[in-house]
Parts: sequence; structure tokens; C-alpha cells
Amino acid sequence: MKKTNLITFLAVAAVASSSAAVFQTVTASGNPSTNGWTLDNGNEFSSGDNWAIYGPENAVRSFGDLLVGESVAIDLSTLGVASGDFVGVDFRDGGTTGIGFNFQGGGSNYNRFDGTSGSVSTSIGFTTSLQTLTLTNVDNTNYTLTVGGSSFTSLTLAGGATAIDTIRVFNETSGSGNDVLFNNFVVVPEPGSFALLAGLLGLSFVALRRR
Repeated sequence: MKKTNLITFLAVAAVASSSAAVFQTVTASGNPSTNGWTLDNGNEFSSGDNWAIYGPENAVRSFGDLLVGESVAIDLSTLGVASGDFVGVDFRDGGTTGIGFNFQGGGSNYNRFDGTSGSVSTSIGFTTSLQTLTLTNVDNTNYTLTVGGSSFTSLTLAGGATAIDTIRVFNETSGSGNDVLFNNFVVVPEPGSFALLAGLLGLSFVALRRR
């Protein structure tokens, strides 16, 4: 391959991968708005070491398309929830929810949401403790959602979503003690992505040296 063609290939590869999930690890420290979270109205505050939302409000963060083998995770704690209101986490394609995990006030268990089953109750009972939610792209059609020690497999995207590139933490309820806490946001690319990137960087270095 000629040098010019190789350089062109690397440039195209870089552009093609620009929408892929970007490795991130963000932990709450002080005012969460300084850590890259976007809010509709800004009614968010820090509570101890956790980010917290006093509803009705939500916080979102984008990370690029979650590719096969990649995961996105966050710790979530739901405190009091007014009857009929929802709190939880949505995994989205832009503004469209593809897969969700939530709790409705007045219920006993958390619910999950996807394109195949719609909204269904899980066996996970309400808790105010932080629990880790991890969503993994298995094969671009099926996703696995792990919540603590429970796993939900073969989930599909709902609402016409074609990828997951955004996470939303939301709280529809308000009042003293009805807060949603969250922390430790992590996006983990598939190991092969690192290998591919390293290979491309190596080829680029060789091409530049030969020039």
C-alpha cells in the first residue's frame, strides 16, 4: 500500500470510529454540573459523595455509540418515591429510550423496559442502597442489563432506537427525602477496540517515519 493510501486509510478509520463509545470514568466530586452532566433546569446538588437529583428533574451524559462487547455502568440509589411517580435510569439513542430501569412509587419491585417485553416488573425489591447498573451490547441486537446480582438478557432496543449513546438519570418526584443519588459513571470499550487503536497508531507511526 502506498504511503498516501495508508495515511488516507488511517484518516477514514479515525472518522469511522469517532462515534464509537469513548472510555470514561467519572466520580462525583462537589457540584456535579462541573463534571459534565447536563440538566434541564439545573436543580441538582451534591449529597455526600453522591450526585443527587431533587425532582422533577433529570441529568444526561453522552458517550458515543456503545459497540459490541462494550458496557456502560452507573451506581444508583432511589430514596423516597411519591405514589405514581417514576425514578430511574434510561439508556438512550439521543433522546429515545432504548432500555430502562425504574421504580414507580407505590410498587414493590423495580421495573425494566425494552423493545421486546415493554415495561415489566423485576424481582428486585425497593432499596435505598447504591446498586450498580451495567448495560452491555452483546451483538448490536441483544443487550444484557445487570443490576447487582441480577442479569436480564436478550433485551432489545425500543422506540426505534438503533444504538445506545446516552444515559439519563431521572426523578419525577419531589419533596423532602425523595431524592435520586447516583455515582461512578463508567464506559468500558471492548478490548479489541484498544488493540485496533494501538495497531492504527503503530501503522501511522511507521508511515510517518518512512516519509
